Amino acid sequence: LQVVAVPDGAPLAAAGELHRFLDTAGVEVRTLAAGPAPSTARPPSVVLPPMAPSARSLAALTQLRREARWADVVVLRGRAGAFLARGAGLRAVWCVDDPARGRAVPRRRVGATVVPVAVEGGTPDHVDVLPPVVVPPVRLPVAARSAARTALGAPDGAPVVLLGAGVGPAAARSLAADAAGAGWWVVPAGADAELVLAATDVVVHAPVAGSGVAVDTLLRVLAGAAPLTPAGGDWAGRSHDSAAFAAGLGRLADGAARSPAASAAATEVLERYGPDTAGAQWLALLGRVGR
Repeated sequence: LQVVAVPDGAPLAAAGELHRFLDTAGVEVRTLAAGPAPSTARPPSVVLPPMAPSARSLAALTQLRREARWADVVVLRGRAGAFLARGAGLRAVWCVDDPARGRAVPRRRVGATVVPVAVEGGTPDHVDVLPPVVVPPVRLPVAARSAARTALGAPDGAPVVLLGAGVGPAAARSLAADAAGAGWWVVPAGADAELVLAATDVVVHAPVAGSGVAVDTLLRVLAGAAPLTPAGGDWAGRSHDSAAFAAGLGRLADGAARSPAASAAATEVLERYGPDTAGAQWLALLGRVGR
C-alpha cells in the first residue's frame, strides 16, 4: 500500500513511478491519497482517491489502518506522512520526497525512513538515501513529436523548451525571455502533459540544495529531451546565468548536436534511476521492511 499524504508535487510524481515499477515487477500495489490535493495544486496526470477530508486527521489514521490490513508494507510519502506513521508502525516506509531545507529528518517509529538525496549537513544514520525510480515510457514518442508540436501550436522549425519543476515564477519569466530571444518556443503553462512529453526538445530544471532531480524531468529526458539548467549545465548549477543559459541553448539548437546529448542523458537516467538500479534498491528495502 502506498499513501501520498498531500497529492501534489514531488511526492505525487515519485509515487506514480514507484507504482508503475512495482506493478511491472509483479508486486500487487495500491496507491491512495491521505487527503485531498491543495487548491493551488496543478492538475495531476493521475487523480488519487483521498482516504479522508484531511491528511492530518483521526479519520485518515483510522482509514489507513483499515487499508493496511491486506498490505505487507506501507509506503508513506511526503513530510506530512510523519503524522500517518503512527498508523502503520514498523511495517511502514516513510519516504520524505521533499525534505525541508536546513532541517534534520526526525526519527519516526517506522521500518525505514528514506530521502531521495543526502540531507544538508549530513544524513542521519537512521535514514536510507534511495533515488526515485522511473520506468521508461511504453512508447518513446519520437514518431509523435511532429504531431505534438502542431497540437501545442509550436512554430515550424523552432525547437521546443520546457521550464520544468523547480523554476520559480520570476526565474521563469527571465528564462522564457532568454529562450525566446534565442529562437526557442517556450511551452505555455497548463499545456497537456502528454503532448508536452512528446514535443519537448530541452527541459530546463532548477536543482535546489537538499533535493534531487524532479521525477517529471527524468521522464522527459527518457522521452528524448536534453536537460539544461538556468546556469547552462546539464545536471548541476543552481544560479541563473543568462550568458551560460543562452550558450547552452545555442549548443542544443542544432538537432544533430541535441540528439546525442539527449541520448547520453537518457542513458545516465536509466543507469541511476531505472528499474535495474533504483528499482532493485527499492525492492530490497521493501523486502527488508515487510519481513
